[in-house]
Amino acid sequence: MQLYTAVMQYGRQFKIMAVS
Repeated sequence: MQLYTAVMQYGRQFKIMAVS
């Protein structure tokens, strides 16, 4: 489950970077 959380957090940061 921890891996899933890490992936979700990474995707969130990537999304923010893409939007910027």
